[in-house]
Amino acid sequence: MNSTIADTTPEYLGGSSLNLHDGANIYPGTDDDPAILGSGHLSLDGSTGYASTSDPLVNVEEGFTLIARARPTSVVSDHDMTVMALRGHNTNLVEIKYSAEAHAWRVVASKTDTADSETVTIDHRIPPLLEPTGQAIGVTYDAISGEMTLWVAGYAQTPKQVTFAGPWSITGFQVGRGIGDDAYFSGAIDEVRVYAGVCSPDLMYDLSGYYELPEL
Repeated sequence: MNSTIADTTPEYLGGSSLNLHDGANIYPGTDDDPAILGSGHLSLDGSTGYASTSDPLVNVEEGFTLIARARPTSVVSDHDMTVMALRGHNTNLVEIKYSAEAHAWRVVASKTDTADSETVTIDHRIPPLLEPTGQAIGVTYDAISGEMTLWVAGYAQTPKQVTFAGPWSITGFQVGRGIGDDAYFSGAIDEVRVYAGVCSPDLMYDLSGYYELPEL
């Protein structure tokens, strides 16, 4: 998240670029006000700004890993704020967000691609903090065991079983909002990563460090 070319973020190693929408921009860090990591980060206004790609990125049947660094404008917000989400046609497959109700980082997984789907929710024990370099927030889903795990700062919350019903067609990936709600993220997001398969605990810890790892 260091720069943009024609309102898209160039990606390392042939990955998908993210398109920036109104209210989203890449903030170039300065000596007095540095970026989260590297030379820039995604800045979101909390009302219209988000970044997205229509590429599906992952296959539910193979499992997946999502991780990013997030720094909200405030940790006492009166509304939810989505860090990132995998979209279906009618709802989010997975939505990682700040929960105002629980004052916690939360992942919500929908079992079916319907607006009224049954969901599974995991809240993390490490609370949202206003750290200059943000907090690393991630989720892993093991398609073989059916276990979903929420990670904060490299530490795992107790996983829960998630059974996705019927074919799930992922229609895209969004940073800063989900589908069907107004949970726009206000603040900064950086180091957004999406992997097919499940990253190991050691790798999740490494990806949560305070340095860029473009080779990963």
